[in-house]
Order: sequence, then structure tokens, then C-alpha cells
Amino acid sequence: MKNLFIPLITAIFTFAFPLHISAQVKTATMTGRVSNESGKGMQGVNIIVKSGNQTFGATSGRNGLYEIGFAKTDTITATFSYVGYGEYSATLPGDGHIKRDVTLRRKSIMLDEVEVSQQTVSVEKGNVKFIPTKRQKDGAMNGISLLYNLMIPQIDVNPVTGEVKAVDRTALTFCIDGREVGLQEISRLRPKDVAYVEYDDHPTGLFAGRDKVVNYVTRKYDSGGYVDARTNTHVLFGQGDYSVQGSFDKGNVNLLAVAGSSFGGDDTAGSGSTESYNLTPAFTKTSVTDKTESRSLADFGLLQATVRGKRSTFTARAQLAWNETPKGVTEETVKYSPSVYPASNAVTDIYQRAIAPQLYLYHNIRLNDRQNFYWNLTYDYARNVYRRSYAESALQPVTSNAKENYHMLDLKLNYAITVGKSDRFSLLVWNGYTNSRTDYYGTTGSRQRLDTYDLLIYPTYTHYFGRKFMMSLQLGFDVNTYKVNDEKRVTKLWPRPRLNGNIQTSGSSNIAFNVMMGTVSPQLSMLNGAEQYISSYEVMRGNPSLATGKLIQGNVSYGKYMRNVRLGAYVFYKGVIDQARNWYMAEGGKLVRTYITDGDYHSYTLGLSGVLMLLGNSLQLKVDAGLNNIDMTGSLRHSLHTPVLQTAVYYATGHFSFSGYYNTPRKGLDPQTGFLKTKCDYGLTAAWGNKGLFVQVGCRRIFGGKDDVRSYYGYADYSFNRHTLSRTNGQAVFVNVSYSFDFGRKVKRESVNINKGAASGILKP
Repeated sequence: MKNLFIPLITAIFTFAFPLHISAQVKTATMTGRVSNESGKGMQGVNIIVKSGNQTFGATSGRNGLYEIGFAKTDTITATFSYVGYGEYSATLPGDGHIKRDVTLRRKSIMLDEVEVSQQTVSVEKGNVKFIPTKRQKDGAMNGISLLYNLMIPQIDVNPVTGEVKAVDRTALTFCIDGREVGLQEISRLRPKDVAYVEYDDHPTGLFAGRDKVVNYVTRKYDSGGYVDARTNTHVLFGQGDYSVQGSFDKGNVNLLAVAGSSFGGDDTAGSGSTESYNLTPAFTKTSVTDKTESRSLADFGLLQATVRGKRSTFTARAQLAWNETPKGVTEETVKYSPSVYPASNAVTDIYQRAIAPQLYLYHNIRLNDRQNFYWNLTYDYARNVYRRSYAESALQPVTSNAKENYHMLDLKLNYAITVGKSDRFSLLVWNGYTNSRTDYYGTTGSRQRLDTYDLLIYPTYTHYFGRKFMMSLQLGFDVNTYKVNDEKRVTKLWPRPRLNGNIQTSGSSNIAFNVMMGTVSPQLSMLNGAEQYISSYEVMRGNPSLATGKLIQGNVSYGKYMRNVRLGAYVFYKGVIDQARNWYMAEGGKLVRTYITDGDYHSYTLGLSGVLMLLGNSLQLKVDAGLNNIDMTGSLRHSLHTPVLQTAVYYATGHFSFSGYYNTPRKGLDPQTGFLKTKCDYGLTAAWGNKGLFVQVGCRRIFGGKDDVRSYYGYADYSFNRHTLSRTNGQAVFVNVSYSFDFGRKVKRESVNINKGAASGILKP
């Protein structure tokens, strides 16, 4: 003990003496606050001050406040650092008191050398960050299947169909690195290039006014390239999607090229319907499908260039899509009761073709640490051709031919600024213009001219009340104007207020709420003033006098994120005053199918979602349960109360992964289609992935045969009861294969939005 005592005392004095001397010369101080990009004070930030040949250290305290003393000198160097954030360093005069507030910015999470075995989830003011594990990435083919593997309670992902929606039925906005994109772009994202995924149910800043945002943050690289090929093939019927993509990075420039082709078809027989016509005389028509042959083809390609600077990102893209339905023939056996028309065979033949180029420009500029601005411009053109013929052997045949030139121009300008420590302001200006010029031939001929223009201005103010409560107020408006043929132009001004809020109840849970008013504009084809014959006793007609629906929406949601358990609960209401709906009426001995805005639509939904993580996150179980109530008023009043239950599972081991889901039978009520009943939906997948090769086999409704969807509704002059069979939504077995290889350095997988279809305003029987 004596031998240890003397060295110990010597060591204490050796270290204590210089510290004591240092304390005597600390005659200058620096104070301030350290915050992140959203203005939240950051506790535990490391602060180092170098004064001459001495170094002084401290950490920030509660709400990011700090104070550090140092020895006086001419200049000092102060450095602020925190894990996951970029370092801040400054050289300052060191001969007196310094007041300095500092903002640290998040940096991309690079995990190339680290294998994440436990999924990391962090919550900050309702923004939830999910860092996927290596197994979750290896078990995914694209960004959509990766989102399924993450199992976010508030998001429902179908691993077979690729459908993504919010469980509370609010709108989802998808982004890649803060740039708003579509699901097609997410489906092209390579999982290994995703650093983490953010989910925000009360977005602010550049995305203020959105319901929910899912943002994929990707790794950034500056050299090399990759080539990727992928296929999706259905075995039981003809359907496939094939594409190849190549990318090259050099410094801050990325060049991207994509080309692909897809095809589909259906030959299902057995669909049928019973329709009652209250004409003079009244009759009932019974139809049974004897044969269906449909084929669809699509080819697409694009070129894209992206330039990234220190404060800005610019993207330019040109793409071309061509699609065709060369064959769409349905043969039916038709009977009438009483026999106002003789029983006969009916043949419907449809042909469609479209060529659709698109130009897209995007520019994001970070003006400084507190201000951000972006704009994007999209121009779409489509040349659409539509032909339909309907013939019953005992009746006069009916033909509809249309040729359309369709133009769409969309421009967004968005500016956001952080003011002080607790306030944010953003302004979104959104211009949209659509022009459709259609010539109709056949049984009836006409010319259709449709023009619509929208100007939306959304100013939004956000205030943070301390660390746990935030409110955001939007006082926007929408100027909507449209013109049909030579009719008088209609212009309307609509308010668009919104109130958002978030309460951080703990470090792992939050309550979010929003209330908003808006509009629901009728589809362009509904406003169409043309008239087209469906059969010798049926006419389809648009309605240029449709009112714009007034939207009222509100929801409250709760999220809880723990290590092995995640919970989500919600209550959601959506109401539309003057909801556009289908309408049927007798006129001049014929049945006219048109559209009216008679009555309102009200939907109430409440539910609970839970995720359980087991076996070190290798096994994940998800259950969603809810209750939906729909009320429709007007000439026809209907209500629907239906429970909803769905489950999902994901398991990964080694290079293998397995997933499955089950949804109970559904019943719905839609203003356009009436009542809908679908059977239960379920699917299974098994996948293997390693070193750029991914192979997945799966099935859907394997024991259910063809999909049977029932729809029914009754009007004063018309009612229908249909059951529709389809291979494309029924029993399916598929194989997905993708292979990619990198050359040079591993590079970021650029993702693109491929629009294989074409927009149109044609009135289609």
C-alpha cells in the first residue's frame, strides 16, 4: 500500500497543478446557444476552444446553452461537434467576452463499413428516423419493399402489388433527399443506397401543408457508376416488366439513362351483370362474359442530368413513354326481360394508343443556414387515340372514335425561412395549367375544348412553444378557372386554411393533429361537354356545370416508438360538400349516364396499429385494426359501417427473407362506383439476395382463383348488380429478379419517376 501511495499522490499533484494555473488565467468567456436546423437547442454538444498553446473544453447544457472560459489571447479557434452532425469551427478575437450562437446541420449517415444488426429509431418533434438493418436491405428489391420491411405503424405497404398508403387514409408525400417524387421513382431506388428513412406526420418548412411525408435519405458519392437490370414476370398469365438502368458520376455531376418495356393481358371469362332500366317500356338486361382478350404494351426511356453544388442541386430530365392497347375484345351473351330486344351476342372492341413526352426541371438552393428555396417545372404532352365499338347482333352498332392533344404545365415555387429560435415561415406558389383538344367521330361527332388553370398560394407560419409543443397555421387560397368549348369561363376563389400541431409527450412518443379546408375539383373528363353513345339505348354525357367540392378534413394521431414495440393510433374525418357522383336518368327513350354534385360525403375512421420486433429484429409482426363509417346524403342516402383488419409478417435469416400479409374481406361505398365488395387478400414471398443479385418468388390469392369484385347500386331510372372476374387481381405467381454491379467507386443509385401512361380528358364510355 505504501508503494502505491507515493506515486498516487505524485500523479494527483502533477495533474492538479497545471489545472490550477490554467484556472488562474481564464479571464475571457464565450457564451451562446447551440441548435439544430429546426431551431431546437442541442444538449451535450462538445465545445473545444484553442487559445495559444492551451485547450479548453465544455459541453452545452439544457436547451443548448453553453458557457466556456479560456485564457486571453489575440485570437482563438472554437470548434463545435456532435455525433451525426457536421462540425462547426470559427476563428474569433480572444481578448474579451464573445457571444456566439451556432447551428449544426445533420450530415448523411454513412454505414458502408458498419453492419447494423438492431434497427435504430429516433423521434424528434414528431419526425421519426428509421435506420434499416442490413437484413432489411438485403430482403428488399427496391424502395417500396424496403419500406415494407421497416414496418412503420402508420403506413400500409403491400409487398406484392407495391401499393403504399397511410393507414388513416390521409395523403402521403414521398421524397428522395427532400425532393418530392412519385411511387414510380421510389420503386427504382436501390435499398443499399438508402442511409435512412424519415417519417413526419406534421411536416414544416418546405413541406408545410402536407399531411404526411416519407423522405428517403441516400448516400452521396462522387465517382464511378453502375449498371442495373431487373425483371418482374407473372407465371399464370401474361404480364411482365423489364428495365435496364445505367448511371455515371464524376465529381458533382451525375448522368442517368433508363429504358424499359412492359406488357400485360387478361383472358378472363365468367363476369356478369344484371341491369334494370326504367325506360318506356322498362326492362332488365342480363349479361354474361363468354370471352375476354386484352393486351397492353408500353415502352419508355429517359435521360437525366444532376449537378450538385455546395448550396444547390439542379436536375434536368427528358423522357418519352409510348403505350398501346392493341387488343381489348369482350364477348357477352345478352338477354332481356321482357323481350324488348332479342337475346343476342354482344361484342365490345376497344383500342387505345398514346405517345407522351415529358420535360422536368428541378432546382433547390440553400440561400444560407436559415433560408431555403426550390422550384420545379413539369411539362407533359400526350397524343391520345381512343376507339370503341359495341355491337349486339340484333341492334344497330355504336362506335366512338376520339383523337386528343393534351398539354399540362406545372410550376412550383417554395421558400422557407427560420426566424429566431422558435419561428418558421414558408410560402408555396403553385401554378397548374391543363389544355385538352379532342375531336370525336363515329355514331356522334363533336369537338371538345377544355382549359383549366389553378393558382394556389400557401403562406404558412410555424411556432415552437418550448421543446414539446409546435403549432403551424396556413392561410392559403386557390384560384380555379376553367372553360369548356364556347361556354363562359368559370372562375372561383377558395380558401385553403390549415392548422397543424404536434405534442412531444416523451422522447419516444408524440401526438399530432391537423384540421384543414380545401377543394375537390371534378376530373377533367367529368367536365367534358361531349356526348357519346354506349349502346343504341344508352348515352354518356359530361357535365360542364359540375360544382367544385368543398373539403373539410381533420385527424388526430399518436405514435410510440420503443426498441421492440411500435404503436400508432388515429381518428380521421373527411367530408366533401357537393361531392361529384355518377348519375343516371331517362331522357327521350334513352338512359343518360352523366355526373351531378347532389349531396355530401362523410367518412369517419378510427384505428390502431402495432408492430412487434422479435429475435433481434429478424422477426417482425404488424397488425392494423380499424372501423370505417361512410355517410352519403342527397337524392340517394346511404350509410356503411365496416371493420378493417390486416396483418403482415417479415422474417430474415442469413441471405434469405420471407414476408406475408392477410387482409380481411372489404366493403366500400364510393360516389362514382357505388357499393363494392372484395374478397380477402393475402400473399407470400420468399427472397434471396447477395452481392448485387436478388431473386424473389411470390404468390397472391393462390387458393382463391380469379378475383371476384362485386358492385351494386340503385338509381331512380337505373340499377345494377355486377360481379367482375380478373386474372390481374386474382390468383398470381410471380418471379422478380434484379442484378446490379458497380464500377469505380460505389455510387448513389439515381432514382427516376417513369410515367408509363398518359393523362387524358377524353370522355370514355
